[in-house]
Amino acid sequence: PPEPHAVRETVEDTPVLVNGKWEQRWKLEDVPNAEATRRLRLQIALRVSASDFTQLADSGLTAPQAALWATYRADLRALYANATPNNVTWPTPPNAKQAEYDIRLALLKRLGR
Repeated sequence: PPEPHAVRETVEDTPVLVNGKWEQRWKLEDVPNAEATRRLRLQIALRVSASDFTQLADSGLTAPQAALWATYRADLRALYANATPNNVTWPTPPNAKQAEYDIRLALLKRLGR
């Protein structure tokens, strides 16, 4: 039997010419469970990696701020065991150093790490 699919994603379809203008079309495709799980695990790892700097002594965070980030990182790691591609509740990162975290996360995503 075919594998049940965990998620569906929107992907580009073939553009079509309508009244002399090209229109981009989109379609939904099923993502197999194994691939959806791999993508979820990658997203968790990216978020943990992007927050690594918060645990360094020279991060510029106070001890209470670093503790909040440590809790956030633990919550992310718990997702490995508890989350499924159809059921993910991402923890909210602490406000301290949020901009730096966002930049690091965006860079890691672009690099495909």
